[in-house]
Amino acid sequence: MNENYREIEHALVSRVYYNPRVIDKLSIVANDFRDPRWKRVFRAVKTLVDKGIVDKEVDDVALRNMDNEISFTDLEALQDYPPTNIGYYEKIMIDMSMKRGLERLSAQIMDALSEGRDGKVVVEEIQDTLYRLVERKESDLKTISEFVHGAVDEIEALYHANGGIVGVTSGYSDIDHLTSGFSKGD
Repeated sequence: MNENYREIEHALVSRVYYNPRVIDKLSIVANDFRDPRWKRVFRAVKTLVDKGIVDKEVDDVALRNMDNEISFTDLEALQDYPPTNIGYYEKIMIDMSMKRGLERLSAQIMDALSEGRDGKVVVEEIQDTLYRLVERKESDLKTISEFVHGAVDEIEALYHANGGIVGVTSGYSDIDHLTSGFSKGD
């Protein structure tokens, strides 16, 4: 990995860590990060922000609860990079991420051709991959551990609510009683 790119990732994660509200203004996504440490920190902060758990300051314990592979050493290292030129860094990171995506796509095309797969199916897969690259979307697919972790979080929230509203109220008590309120994605 290019050393400058490593510093850019480090600086961007530092900015998100110290000012989590900025995460919704960035066009980058966790999969744009090459360094797995910063990918995990970014994804965990994004999740905490999306769930409304963090707004102004990231709690290291909450962050590590989101991903137990995040070390306190990694979090301490974020102090080394006061972010500057965040917009410029973001553009570089997006460009590098798209180039990596194109490299992966090229390898997929070569593999498909060498396997003798149906051309129409390959073209459709290429279109889908290009669409995701252009639209800057992370994969909708989740690993089973990500799915289970999210489900466990929802179950715990319902348990701790003791029959109360966990999500956003609809304004109709009967519906709120049945649904426990609206949650993200409803």
